[in-house]
Amino acid sequence: MTGIQKSSTQWYQLPPIRPLRESLAADSENTLNAATSSTPQSITSTLQSSASTVAVAHTGRWQGEGCLGTTIVPVIDKVCMKIVVKDVKESIITETLNTCRLHDSSSHLSVVTTALSDACSSIIVQDHLIKLWVGKNISALYKNIITLMSTILNRFKECTQDLVENLYELQLTIWTYPLVQVNHNKSTVDFLTGNNSINYIFGGLLEDGREVHYPSEHKAVIQITSRACFCDGYNKFIHLDMSLNNIMAMSATAACCSLLEFATGIFKQINFTYASFHTMYMKLMKFIHENIRSCPTMLARWNTLFQLLHTGAR
Repeated sequence: MTGIQKSSTQWYQLPPIRPLRESLAADSENTLNAATSSTPQSITSTLQSSASTVAVAHTGRWQGEGCLGTTIVPVIDKVCMKIVVKDVKESIITETLNTCRLHDSSSHLSVVTTALSDACSSIIVQDHLIKLWVGKNISALYKNIITLMSTILNRFKECTQDLVENLYELQLTIWTYPLVQVNHNKSTVDFLTGNNSINYIFGGLLEDGREVHYPSEHKAVIQITSRACFCDGYNKFIHLDMSLNNIMAMSATAACCSLLEFATGIFKQINFTYASFHTMYMKLMKFIHENIRSCPTMLARWNTLFQLLHTGAR
């Protein structure tokens, strides 16, 4: 049989039109909201915080980054913060007594930054997170920390009171004619410190009468060292005889500052600052390295002096 074959039409459903990116983002948010709405409240809170914060291990140490590559500044709780601050203060005391270089404002910031980084490293793991935490918190903590350093440095100058006048035999008696006293003080101070002299750090004659004057063993310098660093519990932060380099240089620099207050013959207060005395401090550090540390006989006396100071024998 021939004829025309009847055709039939079939309907096919086309795929839906792909939504714009904004619609996809909205649907994703709706999906996330739907998921969290059916999640218990405690878990929901965890999800919300973990989306923007760094995960914390059972040890309480910060481990990684939040989702979507975001990184936020870690937060240290109050209990751990007390530990961090305590560690920072001890670090600053140790650094100031053992290796201080009469810091300027720039190196002050570097010292505080290092101390904070080291202290919080027991709580925060990654270096970049430590850097973020220090960067956010250093302004709030800086003044409190740097005040501690200034307090220790000021002890050196405070401990020179009366020592310099008495032990360098500067005339202060009211029975001395003013002009005589002025001339005496000027000539004495000029001999001891003039032209950057360091005559003032040499001790007196030995008891057996030998013409030997050992550097940094003047009674004033030693007493400043003893009072500033080996009293009030500070000695527990001093462990190595190498620390005596910084301590004696700082004590002698403070003595120099006090002597210069009489440079005109009449007392005039001078602030013990980096700008004014860093050069003298570095000169003394160099002198100690070249003339004491490099000489076995002098080094033996140096180590004995350190032990005497540390045990409170002086």
